[in-house]
Amino acid sequence: MIEEVVNSILEAEDVAQQRIAQAKREAADLVARAETEADNFKKQSSAQNKEAFAQQSKQLEKQAEENAAQELARLNAETDKEISAYDKNVDSAVKIILGTF
Repeated sequence: MIEEVVNSILEAEDVAQQRIAQAKREAADLVARAETEADNFKKQSSAQNKEAFAQQSKQLEKQAEENAAQELARLNAETDKEISAYDKNVDSAVKIILGTF
């Protein structure tokens, strides 16, 4: 009877050690999967961030080009206006000079 109890205790210890070993293996697998998933998430997030940055950069560049074109058109119109006023002033000056002779 004592021998059966001792054998039962030893078997229980063996089973417990096997369960502990199995739990350690499962925990190691879980940690490895979690690290892999974390690395994949970092890579995916990095790629998405790069894409978003590239799209935003393109949009900002397009907006800057549009703003530059509008400013150039405004400055060209202003220059044309100034040239027109200059031409009128030159014409008036010529008439005044020719009228005095």
